[in-house]
Amino acid sequence: MENKPQEKHAREGIEPHTGLVAVFDLLGFRKIISQDDVAASISLIQEAFRRRVGETIRFPGHSVMTGYNPSFVPEYLIFADTILLHTPTPGTMHPECVRLFFVQHCCRLMALLFSNGLPARGGITSGKYFVGDNCFAGKPIVDAEELGKRLKLSGCKVSSELQTEFMVDQDIAKLFFNHITPGGKEAEMLLNYLPLVPDFESLTKDQVERQFLAHGKTLDAKSRPKFDNTWSFVEHSKQVLHSSPYSDVPPLQG
Repeated sequence: MENKPQEKHAREGIEPHTGLVAVFDLLGFRKIISQDDVAASISLIQEAFRRRVGETIRFPGHSVMTGYNPSFVPEYLIFADTILLHTPTPGTMHPECVRLFFVQHCCRLMALLFSNGLPARGGITSGKYFVGDNCFAGKPIVDAEELGKRLKLSGCKVSSELQTEFMVDQDIAKLFFNHITPGGKEAEMLLNYLPLVPDFESLTKDQVERQFLAHGKTLDAKSRPKFDNTWSFVEHSKQVLHSSPYSDVPPLQG
């Protein structure tokens, strides 16, 4: 008798999931490798998940603790310059809460990486994927990676399907805004993580450049446009900060 696909996956230790997926890659990682600063960078990412990502994050009219409650904290995997996050939608929690918590984690992680000299870019998608001891695969993962790699700045974009879902949830919608990258033709819905960066409102172009040069990185013909576009994104984010309720969001401490 032929086994059903789900039974076969379970037998092989590969579990199918349906949920949210985010994929981030660190800009300038090859330069970090050449400076042998990889261990310090990975330790910083792990620290972000162990401690700081779990701090309280507040939004106007809504305060939640994105700490380590196993029912909604994303699982993650770090491989070279790539950070994978996923959260299977649990049956015991409302899907809207899962989406909010997941986006908050992505927002805080992006801010932590940026403020520690590790600007990143990424994408958020959803769908069916598979997880096992040595396996993490599925269309949402590929789609999230492609979304991030198309960005020419340090930012995070969501899939078109999730945009529709996010825009009807006020708590999530306020974490995004439409931005046109210099030279681009259409506005993109990007995660507005920058207000969580310490001293964001006084952030200068030189300070942003230092984040792109940290850990032995350099700016060349390929990376400089990403820096220039990120600075444009910073300026736009400051405008949004002063024209929306998002101004109530406190910056990270430390």
